[in-house]
Amino acid sequence: SASFFEIEIFASVRANFEHELSPVLLMDFGASRTKLSLIEYGMVKSYHTINRGGADISLSIAKSFSTSFSEAEKMKKEFGLYEHPTEKTLADIIQIHTDYIFSETNNVLLGYEKKYGRTVSKVILSGGGSLLKGLKEVASNNFQAEIEIGHPFSKVDTPAFLDKVLLATGPEFAVALGLALRKLQ
Repeated sequence: SASFFEIEIFASVRANFEHELSPVLLMDFGASRTKLSLIEYGMVKSYHTINRGGADISLSIAKSFSTSFSEAEKMKKEFGLYEHPTEKTLADIIQIHTDYIFSETNNVLLGYEKKYGRTVSKVILSGGGSLLKGLKEVASNNFQAEIEIGHPFSKVDTPAFLDKVLLATGPEFAVALGLALRKLQ
């Protein structure tokens, strides 16, 4: 059976990419993996998983600084790829992982371009890891494409009194919201 992620992707695609004519890459940065979906004309044409995510970064930080995982998470969130005032190597540790993820992603993009003769025009960063400080700038240096930070619907929790308003804002949004609420149950 389809995983929740697949259903979620189709809802998100329907809401966001229907009017995009050239291929779009959705990069979903999770804790243990980064999911890549290549979308064209509102359809997922290609799907890949990179087994590296936010938790891997935090584990590396924890090991390097002999600190707890939660402390490493705090450091990662606070500074990301920006320079830490005292721990100069923090950004370097994080960059080892982001470089790996972007390098693997570039291989996927090259494969897609060879197979379909189409170039990705936009990269949308989503998921918890997409909030890493400096990630958007690093992505801009890695891809010949417009970089956007997505707003993952699965994180949406809404008060009941807004339901009617949200349902009225369009069928695509309702699908995404419905999936988000279903996941929260």
